Amino acid sequence: MAKMGRGVYHEVVIMVARCPDAGDVIMVIRFQAMPDLAAVTVGGVGYQLPIAVSGSGYRYTDGAVELTGKGDEARLTRPGQRALVCARALPAAP
Repeated sequence: MAKMGRGVYHEVVIMVARCPDAGDVIMVIRFQAMPDLAAVTVGGVGYQLPIAVSGSGYRYTDGAVELTGKGDEARLTRPGQRALVCARALPAAP
């Protein structure tokens, strides 16, 4: 849990994922509840993606970059680049 002002706590979950089809690149995703967003870091580049409607699993997008996933899998789509399909490498940590 992370303290978010005035003694209110909001959940933060971190997922470390390995992307074997991209040369074992590592993607770190920090999900937080307030505001609802995912901070994604991959290859030294960071993205702050707001939550979006998803039928199943999760979806975050800023309109150009999109993070989707369900369970232990995550997919990052960026303009002009091949999609990264990754799987959880380490358990989630608070």
